[in-house]
Amino acid sequence: NISILTIIHGYGSTGKGGAIRVECRKNLDYLLTSSKIQDYIPGEDFNKKSGAIKLLLRRFPGLQRNKNLNRKNQGITIVVL
Repeated sequence: NISILTIIHGYGSTGKGGAIRVECRKNLDYLLTSSKIQDYIPGEDFNKKSGAIKLLLRRFPGLQRNKNLNRKNQGITIVVL
């Protein structure tokens, strides 16, 4: 019964975005186009000001308590299953 998943992949030590982050998001793109997941939100875009995030927060009110909301955390990705 899990609807939202937070993947903690890190940002990488080079300051350019690590290989794990890049590959994780490539795989999520594939899963999204294959209709295996509903959506994903990069941590840097997980912001209350975004229209898409506002809709997501209405759909899943508990997500308001997520400590990464509004933090522009590039080391995570939120997945809507």
